[in-house]
Amino acid sequence: MKIGLDLDNTLVSYDRGVFQVAKESNLIESSWPGTKKELRDRLRVQPGGELEWQKLQGLVYGSYMSESELFPGVANFS
Repeated sequence: MKIGLDLDNTLVSYDRGVFQVAKESNLIESSWPGTKKELRDRLRVQPGGELEWQKLQGLVYGSYMSESELFPGVANFS
């Protein structure tokens, strides 16, 4: 039997990395209370914002991958 797993926002949360990169890149202030979707939407409406969002994602899925977290219960899956 083969089982396929989709990590992106199904098994793994990238929220911590997204906010860390956004803060380090001065895209948001450290006290910004929004969600990841609100951050994405905020960036996308700015000139060049879609590219900025893509750059942020590249960092999160690359060198900041260690900031990702398994959702509760995933580690117990067998």
